Amino acid sequence: MIKWGEDLGAPAVVAVADVVTATYKPTWNAPAGIILSVAGYVLGGYMRIGGNFTKNLGIAAAPWAMKAIYGYVKGGIGAPVGGRLMMRPTARLGSSTLVSPAYSREAENVSIITP
Repeated sequence: MIKWGEDLGAPAVVAVADVVTATYKPTWNAPAGIILSVAGYVLGGYMRIGGNFTKNLGIAAAPWAMKAIYGYVKGGIGAPVGGRLMMRPTARLGSSTLVSPAYSREAENVSIITP
């Protein structure tokens, strides 16, 4: 038998949370999915707080959380950029394209103040 609040309400709450965070706070979308899933599994499944509704909340948010974790792992470790973690390239020693020279003869007579 379907229990409307537990079996259909929890996936509806997850869907609304996904749509709202994706629309209004995209940087919160991935962490929200992870938090909902972990909270549902830990509170509802392990600690038995909130009953089947909380457990079903974790189950319904699991695909969203797994996709978010995959996005974090695929993006690498670094500063968050647009809701994803991005890895930045490092400069190589002796590379003239990444390191500018300390002195340039062309800029010898350049002045910021104009007469």
